[in-house]
Amino acid sequence: GAPQPPVFSLVEALGRLSADAAGLQADETLDARYFNELAAAGFERHVWTVNNPAAARRFVAFGVDSITTDVPGALRKALISGEE
Repeated sequence: GAPQPPVFSLVEALGRLSADAAGLQADETLDARYFNELAAAGFERHVWTVNNPAAARRFVAFGVDSITTDVPGALRKALISGEE
């Protein structure tokens, strides 16, 4: 996917828009620091589209508020059971 904007730019833009959340395309450039800075600025954090259980576990560990997926049943089962 396209690179994410620097978190400070995103926080600034969200503030100008009076937004309460950020919806981000899930990719490898997003890390815990990125999500922590969004949370510290008071924004919910949402990612899309995550179909891989390992990627979903990574985003859950980052504390995202929601994950959009094409396979909700399978992903939920994998997260609960720890299976791939």
